[in-house]
Amino acid sequence: MNPEATKLKAIEVFRNWEPIQEETFLDLVYGQTEALIKIPLPSHGRTNSYLDLCSDLLDASYFCETLAVEFDCGKLERKYDKYDDFFLLSVGFSDAKRLASALCRLQWVFNTPDDSSLEGVPNIVREAVIDYETMLTEKPLRYPEIVDAYLANRINGAYYECDKTDLFEEFTKYPERRFGFWRSPYFNGEASAIYVSSEAWLIPSGLTAKEAFVRYQYPEDEFSLLHADLISVDQTAAFLSERMLLTLPLRKLAEGMACMRFVEEDIMQTLWTGNTRFFVSEFKDFALVESAGMAAVFFSLTEARFESIAQTATQLFEKHRSETYSDPTIKIDWSSFDDEKFEELCYDLVYHDPRFDKATIRKMGKSRSRDGGRDIVAMTRATVVEAPRKFIFQCKAIASHRSLTTTNLGSMSDVIDQYGARGYVVMTCGYIDATVIDRLEGIASTRSLEVGTWSRFEIERFLARRPSLLARYVTPQAASRP
Repeated sequence: MNPEATKLKAIEVFRNWEPIQEETFLDLVYGQTEALIKIPLPSHGRTNSYLDLCSDLLDASYFCETLAVEFDCGKLERKYDKYDDFFLLSVGFSDAKRLASALCRLQWVFNTPDDSSLEGVPNIVREAVIDYETMLTEKPLRYPEIVDAYLANRINGAYYECDKTDLFEEFTKYPERRFGFWRSPYFNGEASAIYVSSEAWLIPSGLTAKEAFVRYQYPEDEFSLLHADLISVDQTAAFLSERMLLTLPLRKLAEGMACMRFVEEDIMQTLWTGNTRFFVSEFKDFALVESAGMAAVFFSLTEARFESIAQTATQLFEKHRSETYSDPTIKIDWSSFDDEKFEELCYDLVYHDPRFDKATIRKMGKSRSRDGGRDIVAMTRATVVEAPRKFIFQCKAIASHRSLTTTNLGSMSDVIDQYGARGYVVMTCGYIDATVIDRLEGIASTRSLEVGTWSRFEIERFLARRPSLLARYVTPQAASRP
């Protein structure tokens, strides 16, 4: 589709309940090969009824999917005006009369005729919409996002407006909806599909979690999982990982796990098996539970803010920074790293360390530039008991068999004082000499700040837990496992 389509004047198919003649549509599209159609959502912004909202979305979906069968439909955009919510659909065509005829017919998706002589076509269209609703979970869709919104409003709102007896048949056919889940329309027509709710996903054994996220256009390079432990305190489930403590109501976790039995017919009777594993996104976006070959993903997490869980978490933090969840220690050929490449690696090590706010990380120029003794600057994430703190990182690429000494670093205390740092970290691809450790401990004791060192060993262990980051810098031939 032509990117200039958004500059076209939108063609309305609904004007205050007044029917539009085919000749009018033809005048609007004549001589063009592309049109921008304004698809109304007349109840949105004007009603408190979820049933009305669902009706609008169903009509919009039928309209778009019907046009997409006949014409070259492109981008669909949702627009929010103060009193006028609508979709904009870009449509390519070669026969203006054919498009005008289709628009004239499909306007009755949104309208009701006053003229009894017109009732034939409108009735046929409305019956088609009703038939279309019965196929929403089966028919492959060009614009599944509309049906996704329809089901979300139906299950999370419209059900409360319906008589419970009217829902019996629907709950019998779709038992997952009793738990607030529905089969994702993005997978219509496929053997395997994820089930979604407003706060969770259920992924069957036929799909990996990464495949599901990619289908929902989640940035692939942001999909990074860290192993976690799960504890429950005061009706709250908490996922613990590297300096992270992410929580959600235990009820939501239980509902998601209970609903998983409806995702696959031949599922095992026991979901919480001995090999159940827990993960969190290292960017705190979600938590993931793997069990019985399937996965449950939970969003809308919050960081713990009460002491009882925090005390338990303290005992586990160091476990996750050890080799407990690492692959066997790797050995990297550091001879392929020059100063600039090593500083870029250090930047990514800080970026992937959940202690630091990735939005605040700054690399201070290229290697060997006049950076004032600070190669990287970053702020820690705020916690319940601590405000963000500024950290300075010094990166030194040396031969992997050599030791980094104080003569390589200059005056560390002057740099800390000049830039008001509350933390100072030295990173190198060699060894750390004892004189560096002694100097850092002395600075820490007199200035009340946190210091740290990353030698080749700490870096290799960190990369071993993050294969995707390792692959960005090291080819399989350049990394060996003892």
